[in-house]
Amino acid sequence: MDTVLLRGLINSGALLMALVFIYTLIRPDSSGPLYKRKQVLAGLLVGFICIAVMLNAVVTSDGIFFDTRSILLSLAALYFGPLAAVIAGLIGAGFRFLQGGSGTAMGIAVIFVSVLTGLLWRMFRSRRPADYSLLELLLFGITVHIGMLLCTPLLPEMEFAGTLSRIALPILLIYPPVTVFLSKILMFENSRIEKSRLAAALAESEEKYRTIVETADEGIWMIDADNLTVFVNGKMGDILGCRAEEMLGQSVFSYMDEVSKLEAIGNLERGRSGKRETLTFRFMHSSRRDVWTRLSSTPLFDKSGRYRGSLAMVTDITAEINTRKEKEDVELQLRRSQKLEAIGTLAGGIAHDFNNLLSVIIGFSELALKAIPEGSPARDKLSNVLIASDRARDLVRQILAFSGSEEKGSRVISLSSVCLESIELLKAILPSSVILEESISDGIFVNADPVQMQQVIMNLAMNANHAMRDRGGKLLIRLSLMRGNGDEDPGFKAEAGEEGWACLAVKDSGTGMTKELMERIFDPFFTTRPRTEGSGLGLSVVHGIVNKFGGEIKVESSKGNGSLFKIILPAFKAPPLSEKSECGGLHTGLEKILFVDDEPLLLLMGTELLQDMGYDVTSFENSVRALEAFSCSPESFDLVITDMTMPVMGGEELASRILKIRPDIPVILCTGYSAGLTRDRAFSIGIREVLEKPVSGAGLSEAIKRVMGSSCE
Repeated sequence: MDTVLLRGLINSGALLMALVFIYTLIRPDSSGPLYKRKQVLAGLLVGFICIAVMLNAVVTSDGIFFDTRSILLSLAALYFGPLAAVIAGLIGAGFRFLQGGSGTAMGIAVIFVSVLTGLLWRMFRSRRPADYSLLELLLFGITVHIGMLLCTPLLPEMEFAGTLSRIALPILLIYPPVTVFLSKILMFENSRIEKSRLAAALAESEEKYRTIVETADEGIWMIDADNLTVFVNGKMGDILGCRAEEMLGQSVFSYMDEVSKLEAIGNLERGRSGKRETLTFRFMHSSRRDVWTRLSSTPLFDKSGRYRGSLAMVTDITAEINTRKEKEDVELQLRRSQKLEAIGTLAGGIAHDFNNLLSVIIGFSELALKAIPEGSPARDKLSNVLIASDRARDLVRQILAFSGSEEKGSRVISLSSVCLESIELLKAILPSSVILEESISDGIFVNADPVQMQQVIMNLAMNANHAMRDRGGKLLIRLSLMRGNGDEDPGFKAEAGEEGWACLAVKDSGTGMTKELMERIFDPFFTTRPRTEGSGLGLSVVHGIVNKFGGEIKVESSKGNGSLFKIILPAFKAPPLSEKSECGGLHTGLEKILFVDDEPLLLLMGTELLQDMGYDVTSFENSVRALEAFSCSPESFDLVITDMTMPVMGGEELASRILKIRPDIPVILCTGYSAGLTRDRAFSIGIREVLEKPVSGAGLSEAIKRVMGSSCE
């Protein structure tokens, strides 16, 4: 082999390494908006390298040059693409034409054969050049340079044989391996660049993903097949009050109470079967408050179909849920207030009719009692009727108070008596499984309304009963007096009264309450019972009543250890006893009384009762006729007694008209129940006395005495 030729070819081949640099710098085969520009630039640069290669060619004879342009241009066509290869080929062919000489035709032909072979190989091979094997690359190199040798007949006839014999062996032995070697370098560089590009694209994609995930308004939560957290974004951590890093590796159940956990187990089981769900779900915030969310879960499976976890998009809708619940609570409160109003109206109507009936029963019983001689067994029976009637009267007042239909002011009352009366009621109400114990101190007085204080006791007792309904237990009601003498400070917020404090305690041995539950028990409409069993108003009403009368409530309880409610009220001295008539029996007189009532039985009973007292009674069932009779002879009457609720003209209007005719005449108004008339209003009209039915003979006699100003004879 000609060493000069070999050395020249090697020196020329060194310039081929510049091809690698161009490929690395430009990557003209990559797609993008600059693809054509890169192709043109690559073609120009490869063309200039081709010129450099031809300038370092081996000169075998005058005008005949041999170099590595075939390797350069074939690989340019294979790796750089058609446009770059054509531009480079044209530049190379043009320069070779300018060089001239006897080998010009062959030189230009070799250029075009190399470019054409590379382009055809690229076109008809489906795989990318980067995926070619060594054998395929070697075959490619041999094909290119066989084509090169086939161009030697273009040399002058006298140069053909000698040149072919001189270059054939070096070209076939050296050029194909060099082609393979250089191609492998290009393939390696292509792989490196591709990996670098993919890494950059991946980093960019990850950055976009991270930006999207971390700035999302929704929480993103991914768990594995064992329900352990493998990913959460910052928003998910914010929703639950945790840092996202703290949640990694934690069970999804760590952020639920027992109720939500049971629901979640069912949801996850459905997810394992491939079901996607969107639902409203309640989590537990790190501060132990409820977090309501809208959760869309998507189960995740691997290629083999095996469940590998779940991905959830979580939106915090706590504010929306709370607003909805507040609206529902307001609507419920409105419905309940309307129900209470309806109950009050019904109770008022019942009270009016029932009090009229009681008035008849009490009046005729008293008249009958007077007609029966002492020692008769019938007297005891009638006395029992009167006792039962008094209890019925108290029951009506309780109904009115509980329904909110009767509102009375406070006065100094015996809390001891109220407690004892309430205990008697509770004995008839409480089940046998609840043992009622009492410890009531005598002579304890507070400034309050007796009916409302009874309501306090009853509400506390019924709550205690509910807490013991499953297992039964003990209910203790204790009333005691605390004076706080000396340096002793009981620590009450309520101010002390003249006698210190009255302490009413209601203790049960029921289920007790947690600290969280105790913080809410006085909230209106809050209840642990089903809605069908309680309104949630009991303790709220108790709290309002106690505060109204200047007291306070203390609660002690723990789960499983029962509850103790303490009502602290200012205690006062006993009120002075009201003066009683020094005359024994009923007050009597000779005055003329106009008596009006639309109920026939009441009219008959009242008339006989007043006549029995010695009065001259003119009675009317019709209020209009009564007014006409009075108008005709105002001076014929000394006193007017009228019912309140009557058809056509009520008692208030009748009294007002009578007083316009004769302002000095005393008027007594009797009412079974009237929500619209207060004592102050009645007195402002000029009515001297308001009596609440049922009225006993003694009560009516005392009222007449007060308004007439009579003295005992």
